Amino acid sequence: MLGANAGEFTQGSILWLAAGTELKLQTLAQEHDAAILVCEYDFGLSSLNPLLDTQSKLVGIHQTDDIALAIQPILHVLQQELDRLSCGFQVVTERLSEALLVQFLRLLMQQKRLPFGLLAALSDDKLARAIVLIHDQPEQTWTVERLAQQAGMSRTAFNNAFRDKLGYTPLEYVTLWRMRLANQKLRQGQQNLAALSLELGYQSETAFRRAFKKNLGFAPGQVRKLQKEEKQQKEEKLSI
Repeated sequence: MLGANAGEFTQGSILWLAAGTELKLQTLAQEHDAAILVCEYDFGLSSLNPLLDTQSKLVGIHQTDDIALAIQPILHVLQQELDRLSCGFQVVTERLSEALLVQFLRLLMQQKRLPFGLLAALSDDKLARAIVLIHDQPEQTWTVERLAQQAGMSRTAFNNAFRDKLGYTPLEYVTLWRMRLANQKLRQGQQNLAALSLELGYQSETAFRRAFKKNLGFAPGQVRKLQKEEKQQKEEKLSI
């Protein structure tokens, strides 16, 4: 049960839950045991991951749905690994969980199940062309006009469609994507901020630092410190 919305799910059903979603599960057939397989995915800073902006706290996929049927083989092998706990099962289950997520999201996108968010926008061929360019060429000086031209749309139509699907204007999304890449590269150990600034389309290190601090709330130099703190918190959580 999610808030006031109740739904009945049978064996083989799948629930996609946003972090922090309050969920209450109740079995109806008391004579049978119920086994629930839970996969938790950590996407890092949620504010930097447009994939999470689906506007849906819960997506329920029933057993007979095409999506559920398509990923049953992965779920079956994953369950076997967890039952057997053979040597190396941690590595296998991690990779299977990743494959499960990718396949699930791919099918949601192909079947246009999500009305809002990055997957919904990528389901639109015109918007997808612009988004792929933003992702592949963050160093470019993108304008709404340039992106609209690449999408084959008028400036106004493109701007409105982009905002309606993603919740951001095109240029806001450009900044969001650049900040996501910057945070990722800094976490991977890149120290040369001047070079990173140019890679991401900023003409000066000062402009990059200003944009980073404005959008993330902390300076680029604090990334490594925050990363160590997050690692420590995860280790403490696992030790409980």
